[in-house]
Amino acid sequence: MNLFHFIFRRVYIRFDYLCLIFETLNIKITTLMLQKTFLARCNNRACLAKTNIMSGSPEAWLSNDILSKSNTFGLTFDFFVDWAINQISPYVWIKRILLPNYTYDEFIGKLDFEMEKEFGKDYLCRLGRFATEYDMQIQFIVFHDDLDWANDRNELLIVSLFFKEGHYSFSPQKYSLSEFKELIKSHSGGPVSIGSKGLIYGTSRLECSLSKTDSLYPGDADLLLLNEDNKAVCILEFKKHTLSSPISEQCFTNYYPRPDGRKYKRLALLRDYLASKSNSRILFFVLYYPTQTYIEQQWKLEVIEGNAFSLRATDSFTFELPADKSDNEYKKVIEKISQVIAARSYS
Repeated sequence: MNLFHFIFRRVYIRFDYLCLIFETLNIKITTLMLQKTFLARCNNRACLAKTNIMSGSPEAWLSNDILSKSNTFGLTFDFFVDWAINQISPYVWIKRILLPNYTYDEFIGKLDFEMEKEFGKDYLCRLGRFATEYDMQIQFIVFHDDLDWANDRNELLIVSLFFKEGHYSFSPQKYSLSEFKELIKSHSGGPVSIGSKGLIYGTSRLECSLSKTDSLYPGDADLLLLNEDNKAVCILEFKKHTLSSPISEQCFTNYYPRPDGRKYKRLALLRDYLASKSNSRILFFVLYYPTQTYIEQQWKLEVIEGNAFSLRATDSFTFELPADKSDNEYKKVIEKISQVIAARSYS
């Protein structure tokens, strides 16, 4: 065997081996029907939002894998304010993208299995208990994000979660985009928009497209912390700092009452709604974190108080960012937040 044949044989064997690996991975990937939405530029979905490459983001620091070790749990969801009366509409939306190689009917045919695979039975039960406790309807928005969302005839799926006597069930229903936009207006107390230019960054093509209409997709609660009894304790808003200035210069008055007054008003209305349902105090924090790695690596927590129409920061705390993306470093974040919660709960 000459040298050429020897090299060719080795390359062919390795290529064949790689093909086998990719084929195996492809089988695993195609068994997943749902995908989380992700923040990216609306005009270029390949351009993802910035994050801190050393420490990661608060979504990772405060994942339920980390939180559950301290008997704390987190919910992330979209929610509505009826702006006609400045009150919460009791609908919680959680969105997922249906991968393009599956139809809505195929997903509905395996609904229970796919929902449990995506969210986990414990999490679905926790959602069900939360909805019961706070008189809210949990709905999952499932859609193909490669569709033309300028076409009102395109469809998406709303899967409602029902919970009774410790057991959950699902009810799916298809909506045309036209019907979906009317539903948004109904939950929002009428048309709602941010202007013809729409969002710069969005979590999906659907959200980006709706941002140019008078049926704006509802904003989110970055994280609602629940205690071991499934009671709401604290709302956390994550504020990304992408500039080179120190994190100490990030403060509530930079964003409130302008340009983000409505965002904070709606979070305060959610805080007040949850507090009224549980007859308990719900805290409201803003967590600032940098994406640049060449500035001082710190994160900042501000305590926000006041009524929904007149908010103010009453205290702030600064901590070192996680040194890396390890669980041990992330645990330190929830420990610090828990300390602030404990101190404020008795103040």
